Amino acid sequence: MFNSKNSKVVWLMLFLVVILLGIIGWLKFENYQLMTKSPNNFPKPSVEPINKWVTYTNQLMGFSLKYPSNYFRFVDSNPKNVGDSLSASTINDQPGIGNLLEPKEIWLYVSVAEGINRSLSESTDPANSPYEDYKRTERSIGGQAGYKISFTIPYDPVNTPHAWYVYQGIVIKDKKSVDIRISSYDKNLLLSNEDLFDQILSTAQFNR
Repeated sequence: MFNSKNSKVVWLMLFLVVILLGIIGWLKFENYQLMTKSPNNFPKPSVEPINKWVTYTNQLMGFSLKYPSNYFRFVDSNPKNVGDSLSASTINDQPGIGNLLEPKEIWLYVSVAEGINRSLSESTDPANSPYEDYKRTERSIGGQAGYKISFTIPYDPVNTPHAWYVYQGIVIKDKKSVDIRISSYDKNLLLSNEDLFDQILSTAQFNR
């Protein structure tokens, strides 16, 4: 039989379990609200008209796109692959994969890779993705068949100190891939930039 002391311990444990379940339920509800909320409810970024955007050109791929330099104000002057990538940020004067994002930062990253032997469909197959909430839709990029993808890089205390939310546009041409991304630690902020990302993708061109 339980004595009075044991009974208090049991009730305390039950109370803590109820509190813990309540917290888990609340977090799941908040995540559901975030996932189902329309991006139209979030404030849109203030950017210049497209005819005032600057042009990024990749000579290796014969590829170019435009982006608003009044919004992505900080461009890495020494990217990891000089001449082959664009790394620009809304608030960080040293954007790049090796740098952590600021809480309210949007990072624009464009990269090119050679020697791609898999098809676009195989390279972007959701079944092979290590990421969460992976969604892939067909999208023409520079007149080439491509995909627009959204996914979450989950929190990892060693490699990813925050969950990382990403929009990606990708196309493969002549065994070379073009990967265009915007990302943020703030999911609301990323959602509010989806229309801008679509506009950036719409400016893509292949010159050969």
